Amino acid sequence: MQSRMRPEYYLSQEIFEREQAKIFRKTWLFAGLKTLIPDHGNTMVRMLAGFPVTISNHHGEFQAHHGKTPQAIQAVGQLLFVNLAPDPMPIHDQFSPSFFSSLESCSTAWGPEVLHTVWHAKFNWKLIFENLRDMNHVRFLHGGHFANYLEMTIPVPEKLAEEATQPLADTSAPSLRAELRRFNWGGATPALIPHRRKVPWHAMVQPWGGEDRYYDWQAYPNLHIASGNAGHSFTLECYTPVAPGRTDVELFWIMARKSQDFDFSAQALLANMHGSKKIVGEDIAMLEAIQHVLHRQAPMPHQGAYEAQNSLIERCYSALMETESEF
Repeated sequence: MQSRMRPEYYLSQEIFEREQAKIFRKTWLFAGLKTLIPDHGNTMVRMLAGFPVTISNHHGEFQAHHGKTPQAIQAVGQLLFVNLAPDPMPIHDQFSPSFFSSLESCSTAWGPEVLHTVWHAKFNWKLIFENLRDMNHVRFLHGGHFANYLEMTIPVPEKLAEEATQPLADTSAPSLRAELRRFNWGGATPALIPHRRKVPWHAMVQPWGGEDRYYDWQAYPNLHIASGNAGHSFTLECYTPVAPGRTDVELFWIMARKSQDFDFSAQALLANMHGSKKIVGEDIAMLEAIQHVLHRQAPMPHQGAYEAQNSLIERCYSALMETESEF
């Protein structure tokens, strides 16, 4: 299949501003964790779609403001989502009830301790999601470590691939929102972890999911959650577009809720941070290299049928960028 993604989609300031207006200021964006502002009067400031948004805890109720203007906010378990639109879509127009429930269940299993950092990367935000949805990248990019303990098969969704080659017949808001719901999924993946490395603290937490599987959630357009140790701890990646060739990759590391007290959880989270830093670092180095060689006359890429999900998202994205259609 030939991709619909023209080089200017990754290079143009005009396209970047169109994305901010038509995607990031219209959809529900991951905006932070309730555990970061646990008490009345706590606040945090987040950059969302180019705007500073203040999120506060008011006697257990969470509020969001840009300046003096209130913004829609929704808690999903421990996760906070904000929508900057004057008339925001209902959150279930973006996240199906089953996906919403999975996010809520997963996040309520997390403990209160969070380790956090930001990576100021030099690539377009769309590249990282395209990489995540190409599961072959695990074998070829992370073959030295991550791929060694996952048993992963790459399904080929032939019907989706065939659908993705067809134009999007209906670009009305209800149709585009229905497409948007398809871009979010999560929970147990087909990837087993038969040789999971077990460390002492794993026996001291309550893992989510109950299977030795890789868990993965993708919440378009700015959140990825993963657990590579069968639900014992979680890595959250938040993607904030800064410019056509710049993305802030914000990472949070969280442990599952403790079943017994232990005082070395900070060191355990730090070890997770160092481990995932190597994996994320490989992703970022590759994506920065791609961005570096992109130019406006670059050839259009081709995709395999296994990348049908990427092709479906490209179809919706190009409709947003090339027409006056809106979510």
